[in-house]
Amino acid sequence: MNPKRVLEDASKKVVKIIDFQDKHRKSHINFANHKMEHILKMGRNHEETAKRSSEAVKASANEIGKYKKKAESSTATAENYREQFNELNKKYAELRTSISSTQRTVTRSSSPIKTIGSGVTKHSSKKNDFSSKSNQTQFTTSMLLGYSTAASQNQTNQQHGNPFRNTSNILSMGGNTNLNQLFDISAERTVLKAKGEPYLTSTPFGGHLYGKENQSKSFKDTPRPRNPFGNNHLY
Repeated sequence: MNPKRVLEDASKKVVKIIDFQDKHRKSHINFANHKMEHILKMGRNHEETAKRSSEAVKASANEIGKYKKKAESSTATAENYREQFNELNKKYAELRTSISSTQRTVTRSSSPIKTIGSGVTKHSSKKNDFSSKSNQTQFTTSMLLGYSTAASQNQTNQQHGNPFRNTSNILSMGGNTNLNQLFDISAERTVLKAKGEPYLTSTPFGGHLYGKENQSKSFKDTPRPRNPFGNNHLY
């Protein structure tokens, strides 16, 4: 064995070990530096986040304060409206009591209310006098035939107490014109006869008018009445 060669080999191994240790130390230093930078960066981020959170908390506290003031104002307004509503309820109750007492007073002091038809007096033994004015409700022909719905004092005859004065109203609603004229003439003739004055004896059914309306009619146009017992040969 050559001692010189052994020494050279040992020196080379020591150099390799020293290089390996330097590389390993540098690697650890770089890793530690990167780790410290990362930790510092995260710390700065957390600090900024905490600062922003603090500002947000302050803003939230301000908003909460604003909403709290609004809630207090709304509560005060609601209480005010509630008081006004209670006052209105009291006034309404007083007004209702006053109206009820007024109605009772009017009911006790006023005369009974007339019902419909109370203006019509009952017939007595005295005959109707068409020559004098009548104050009671007159039933017109249009009412008797179903063309009018109510009797009123405005429909009374202001001339001779004629109950058939408004018969002409039926003309605007249809119906037999000649029949209406007949009612008018009959009523007027009754009045004139009661007063002892001359009156006409003709009717709208006389002369060529009646014949013209009925010239196309014959006995065969008239339907036979039905026999309820089924024997139609009896007619």
